Amino acid sequence: MKHAIKSGVYVGLMLIIINIMIYIIDAASFAKWWVGISLIILVFVLVIYFGLQYRKEADGGYLSFKEAYLHGLVTFLIAGILGAIYNLILFNIIDPNLSSLLTDAIVDQSYAMMKNFGAPEEQIDKAIAQIKEDTPARFTLVGQLKGFGWNIVGALVISLITGAIVKKKKPEEI
Repeated sequence: MKHAIKSGVYVGLMLIIINIMIYIIDAASFAKWWVGISLIILVFVLVIYFGLQYRKEADGGYLSFKEAYLHGLVTFLIAGILGAIYNLILFNIIDPNLSSLLTDAIVDQSYAMMKNFGAPEEQIDKAIAQIKEDTPARFTLVGQLKGFGWNIVGALVISLITGAIVKKKKPEEI
């Protein structure tokens, strides 16, 4: 578990540094779908990398699925905890106005997307009103905690995938 905790700290700190750079360059980029997808892919790759590194150090280069799964899960959870703490500090202390900036960016992007898909103006107006109502709650303390809860669910599932990739059975187990 020590390796997984250390890996989680590395992943969490990398994500915080990347988030700080995004915040400094253009905070509205947090609302862009490709930024979120890119960060998810980065975390996925890093968890696999650290899992393979752990496997090399483990029992002759072999690692059971259970051990690989737990390593990935702990790595995800530690990184998630660090990220959640950072987000709470960012949205509540460093820049309490960031949530309104992101809400506006999400509204603008949603409007443009719906318009490009040819959605009727009435439907767009209804969707935008719902986004304006729902989005600010995502950045509150309760909203951040709910988001972390969903991240845990995601970590449970994604760890199954990373565990399957990282595991390596001993020849007698095959």
